Amino acid sequence: MAEVLEFKPNPFNGAVIDRAALPNDPEDFDTRLVVSMNRWAEDGFLTIWLDIPKSQSALIPKAIDRGFEFHHTGDDYILLTCLLVEGSHIPPFATHYIGIGGVVLTPDRDLLVVREKYGVGGREPTLKLPGGALQAGEHLAQAVEREVLEETGVRAQFESIACFRQWHGYRYGK
Repeated sequence: MAEVLEFKPNPFNGAVIDRAALPNDPEDFDTRLVVSMNRWAEDGFLTIWLDIPKSQSALIPKAIDRGFEFHHTGDDYILLTCLLVEGSHIPPFATHYIGIGGVVLTPDRDLLVVREKYGVGGREPTLKLPGGALQAGEHLAQAVEREVLEETGVRAQFESIACFRQWHGYRYGK
């Protein structure tokens, strides 16, 4: 009989398959996945998390055939998930971009602005606050200081948040 895939339980009663122990052969993977899914269902697990390295992407069709859905991708992996119990909850992947703009004032209360390189939506480039999108894992304060420095060469120090703005329909419908 085929062995259960190596895994660890997560705090939400999910089985997280060990990517480092995935077999390379798609047929071996498929056989072991079926055995594993049956065992985990018997053991009361609710969900399965499968992180497949891109170098092993030949395993993806087998997982899809067994009911897995795409969750998200990273630079070197594809994460798929599967519900063992209908109605179980799997948190969705992040669906928003966060942008930030810096309000930088001189001691004389002059406002630092930059001219856009390109206009947006067919309009001519305009003046704007220096800013841009946060990088993954970046804190708001670090991001605004970095963006101001990148766009103006000015070293600014974060003091506080002045306002929030929400906008839907940005890059990739986020």
